[in-house]
Amino acid sequence: MAPKKPIGKRGIRLMLALLGLILMISGLMFLSAASAKMRRKAGRRQLRLMYGGSGVDENLLAFDPTSSAPAVDKKEHVPGEGAASAVVDEAAGATPSSVDTLGTAHAPEGGCSLHSRGADPWPFYKVMKASRGDVREYPAVGWLGDAKNLLTLDDARFRSDFRFYIHDDGVFNTSQVEDCYLRKMGIKRDLSNVDWKLPVFKRMYLAEPAIWPVLRTHALRTWNPEEASLFVVGFSPFLTEGLTCPGFPSSSAKYEAEVVKKLSSNKWYQRKGGFDHMIFFMRFGMKMGAPVKQMLDSGSLVVTTDRLFWNVVKVLPNIFKSNSVVMAPYVTPYYLDTTPPGEPEMQNKHNDTWYFFAGTYSRRFGGRGKLAVLAEHLSQGFVNFTDLRVPKTITPNNGLLQHSHEIVGQAVAGIRRSSVCMSPQGDAVTSGRLFEAMAGGCVPVMIAPKEGAPVELPFPSLIDWDSVALFTDNFDAISKVKDGINVTGRVMEELVGPKASAEAHARLRCMQRQARRVFVKHLSYMQNPLGLTDSILLEVWVLLQKRGLIQGPFFLDSKTETPPVS
Repeated sequence: MAPKKPIGKRGIRLMLALLGLILMISGLMFLSAASAKMRRKAGRRQLRLMYGGSGVDENLLAFDPTSSAPAVDKKEHVPGEGAASAVVDEAAGATPSSVDTLGTAHAPEGGCSLHSRGADPWPFYKVMKASRGDVREYPAVGWLGDAKNLLTLDDARFRSDFRFYIHDDGVFNTSQVEDCYLRKMGIKRDLSNVDWKLPVFKRMYLAEPAIWPVLRTHALRTWNPEEASLFVVGFSPFLTEGLTCPGFPSSSAKYEAEVVKKLSSNKWYQRKGGFDHMIFFMRFGMKMGAPVKQMLDSGSLVVTTDRLFWNVVKVLPNIFKSNSVVMAPYVTPYYLDTTPPGEPEMQNKHNDTWYFFAGTYSRRFGGRGKLAVLAEHLSQGFVNFTDLRVPKTITPNNGLLQHSHEIVGQAVAGIRRSSVCMSPQGDAVTSGRLFEAMAGGCVPVMIAPKEGAPVELPFPSLIDWDSVALFTDNFDAISKVKDGINVTGRVMEELVGPKASAEAHARLRCMQRQARRVFVKHLSYMQNPLGLTDSILLEVWVLLQKRGLIQGPFFLDSKTETPPVS
């Protein structure tokens, strides 16, 4: 047996170098963990300073996105099964006396509208009446100034007559696109960690991973194209932007070109020139190749969140000259969407933040900076308006994503504590704050021009928007009137202020409960994606009738140029 060679100086140096490297890596890992812990503490401290220690949701502050998602105590539903989108009544905040046998929540007798009689005090207006006159009614069902004309998701004619077919083979395979996007972004299938993985301005548009799984298993889906009234195109430009997924073209341009090529040669697309086809395009601000632009602008139905996004009229002008758009809500933060059953959002309202706003005062349209002036005309000590700026340039390693979801946490805590939440227009007439307020049981005040609001709101055939929100003209218009902002503050105080009448407060609480119910039933991507998808399909059903493509009980002669029913 050969004797062991002694370790020489070179070997010792190598061992010491290796040991030093191990110690350095351990130190960096320790510092990284300590830094993350300090950031979390700083975020919690900021929330406590801003909203008070007793009002902040400790589960929100302590949530670890790498752990399992917190349980949402609600009955499970199987997408596509049952005559209506049934989430338990408690999850919608409804009492047994206010719910019919199909689980449809109703407002108390007479509704919650604060303007049930007479004209609305300027600058407030009823959105369902604002759609009359110069504004083209859209889609002409639900915008008749009378909530009795609203439809329901369990409408027997909708359930029995309407069927849709999905183009989902080859390049249309959205299941592969979803898996690719969620895996590469590190997002869980139930979206429970989405606020920790995406900045606000991307999370707001992440609708398709919630909608597509429901469509694939829906009771109204048919595998026989002969039976279909609608054809849904498996095309997700938002999910594929900047990503290369296995089995798909290597760039967005090539992907779009392949989709257009396959679709334009399809006999079912050719049958009516694509007018009975529906395409998801969730963010118009993305770059769009000429083939896709031509396809969309030729008349296909478009499901989107930004109907009046400032760039859309320039990019796709024709879709606004015909009935071609179905509005979908923005995606709300996970912790607002999945508020537990019952009405916890009604139990933690605080007077010190009666009126709430969190966001940037600087915006392209609407004069949002005047919020600071409005605050001076509201009850002092009851206003919590904060100018918060979400960072735009975010990468996984620059620390700004942490800052982004801390800002989301601030907004979530504030909404849950508040009674009236400001929702001024952003780049579009609506903003995500409208749906965030409803999710948190806070009555939204949508500050937007009356000529734009009626065509921006989702599901006008289903939702009585005047029973869940207030509407006032934007600050650009208000500021043109002498003492306009002063008058706005005074009227708001009379309608929903902390010192308003007992009757006004009763209506305010009714609107808070109704807003939450409507959100759960129609607008929730995470708690009730079936109800949201059903709402999209019902509006499409109505829209196809108005376009003259199918016969139905709400068919109206279209004033736009649409092909006749074949």
